[in-house]
Amino acid sequence: MALCPNVYEVKIILHDHRLTHSFNRFLRSLWKAEYVGMRLQSLSIETTLAKVPRFLQPLVNFSDALKKLEEFNFDISPTRDKHDQEAVDLAVTSLRSFLVAFNGQLTTIGLSSPLFGEMDIFLGTALQFARLKKLEIFAFFGEDPKQFERLSHFIIGHAVTLKHLTIKPQPRYYIGKTSSLEYTNWINPGDSGTDAFASSLHSLESLHLGLCGGPEEDGIWIPENLLNSRVLPSLSTFAPCITSLILTGLPLSLGHISDLIDGLSVDSNGRRLLRSLRVSLLAANTLSSSLFDILASKLNGLKSLAVIIVGCICQEMQEKNYHEWRLEVLRLTTIHSCPSPHPNLRIMEAVAERFQFPPNIDCSYTCSCFLHEE
Repeated sequence: MALCPNVYEVKIILHDHRLTHSFNRFLRSLWKAEYVGMRLQSLSIETTLAKVPRFLQPLVNFSDALKKLEEFNFDISPTRDKHDQEAVDLAVTSLRSFLVAFNGQLTTIGLSSPLFGEMDIFLGTALQFARLKKLEIFAFFGEDPKQFERLSHFIIGHAVTLKHLTIKPQPRYYIGKTSSLEYTNWINPGDSGTDAFASSLHSLESLHLGLCGGPEEDGIWIPENLLNSRVLPSLSTFAPCITSLILTGLPLSLGHISDLIDGLSVDSNGRRLLRSLRVSLLAANTLSSSLFDILASKLNGLKSLAVIIVGCICQEMQEKNYHEWRLEVLRLTTIHSCPSPHPNLRIMEAVAERFQFPPNIDCSYTCSCFLHEE
């Protein structure tokens, strides 16, 4: 690795395979200053709970050589092997030691786990990450209300520096749907009188939240209370400066989208600050001019739009023109047999033609299906 002077990012993936002595020696040598250590800026580890100490302890030992490490993404993956409480305790101790060693330099922390309890200890360290700008949490949340109190406390404790926040109620690798009333009530306490999950995040620029509800694939079953209520509190109350919003896991009605826009902060000219929006549209609201009419009238400063849709009334779109809206990037995707929605070029072209300055069309795939497309 001494012959690789341009290595700044390392990603390690090891699940239930055996961790050999030779690979251990390689890792220990990797972190030395004369190899990758002195240049390493970003580290991603995806492994099982039992292997956590084997990966993190060497990093702690070489912390003096890893002074440029700023980004840390850590995924605890499922395993076929059983682990006892001792293994859990060792993993917890190792993660805590790592965070203590690097808390003064990390700007990005991403944690993913099947159980939030395994990362709840991260919040219990009571560490202040003075440079933290980006936080990502992916986990199945339990029913204990204390876990949400600790998470809220941690988020608010970093309100001054935090610019990008992602919270999803399932691990990063999980592609199914989740349902958690406790999580939903934490994200959106409604009229209960309790505070929103986070408040006064005046530095936050982008927010990505996973919502719980009906299946996003078809949007057919949505609880009545979710159809007729807001999915989030007014964004101006806890994230007044966001310019990017992503909501996944729950398809939204046109009413939901309109309410979200109404809750956004405005600048001195009365123009809403949001520049990028990504949502799923409820099947009952087939893509039509209604969505674009709402956005053009309430959010014409939007530069990037991505929507997961079921279908489109393209003929209706032909009667519309959006000359005052300078949209720059358009992405419309539809559900296929693949878990990842696929870009729909036909619909995007039909919509793009209605703008005086047609936006760039994003036809990229987030899966490998494009290899088989005609």
